[in-house]
Amino acid sequence: MKKEVLEKSRMYKIFNEITLKHEIIIFGSTFTANFPFYELTKKYLLSNAIYNRSIDGLTISEADKILNDCVFDAKPDKIFYSFEADSMDMDLYKDILHKTQAALPSAKIYVLSVQASASDSLNTMLKLMCADYNAEFIDIDYTKSYEAIYRQLTPFFRSKKITFSEALQMA
Repeated sequence: MKKEVLEKSRMYKIFNEITLKHEIIIFGSTFTANFPFYELTKKYLLSNAIYNRSIDGLTISEADKILNDCVFDAKPDKIFYSFEADSMDMDLYKDILHKTQAALPSAKIYVLSVQASASDSLNTMLKLMCADYNAEFIDIDYTKSYEAIYRQLTPFFRSKKITFSEALQMA
């Protein structure tokens, strides 16, 4: 495992001691590691806390080994997984979903689509995997801006129904 991954994992484990429980964890690799969740959350004023536990260049194999420190210890109610296509190992991804369900049985699991030249077949496999594991697949349009992608994800972040004024703000 890369040194940077271990260091980040240890840091997230420490952060989990001060995070609010029953909130939202984003866990993935490069795309979500570089995504400006915090800035956009301030702009759109969500009532839930979002903790980004993504690590640039993280592989699924590495992610499988650090789930406790990065995800489970925070005790989230919602978990968003997003891994790069080049590290895709469907058996390990299934293992991650299985471990998540065992550790956090009431948590809602979301899997973001991949962006890659071969993404159609990978995304089809991800959709089928989600159906098997009672997870929700979110097909992201990666050609859009970060803000547009964030607006697409916002309904999944909420724990209560959206108000009319909030809907107008997201439009």
